[in-house]
Amino acid sequence: MVEDEIVLALQIEECLADAGYEVIDVVHSAEDAIAEAVADRPDLVFMDVRLVSDGDGIDAAREILERTGIRSIFATAHADEETRARGAVARPLAWLEKPFGEAAILKAVDSAFQDLVRSGQTP
Repeated sequence: MVEDEIVLALQIEECLADAGYEVIDVVHSAEDAIAEAVADRPDLVFMDVRLVSDGDGIDAAREILERTGIRSIFATAHADEETRARGAVARPLAWLEKPFGEAAILKAVDSAFQDLVRSGQTP
């Protein structure tokens, strides 16, 4: 998971863990996201679009997809048409608009895994 807001990252991690999903790591920058995805090969990446670090979540998700084939779920307060158009190149599995609740997180993750299974990229 890539989220630079620590409290939100902890809430999302707890929500996913309570639902039985394994969160491999929580990182806060685009650079760390790429490095972790290459090293650990998660099934998918839960990616904040706006990050405090150099680069943003869209750039990181695009590079992760190119290098590993791993797709992302984007979480953002900036889901305008321009941002979505920029993000399309990363082939996101879902867009979650902040603020979102646990039900929205779980629905997006469940749907993402179903899409991966249907496309033959079984996690």
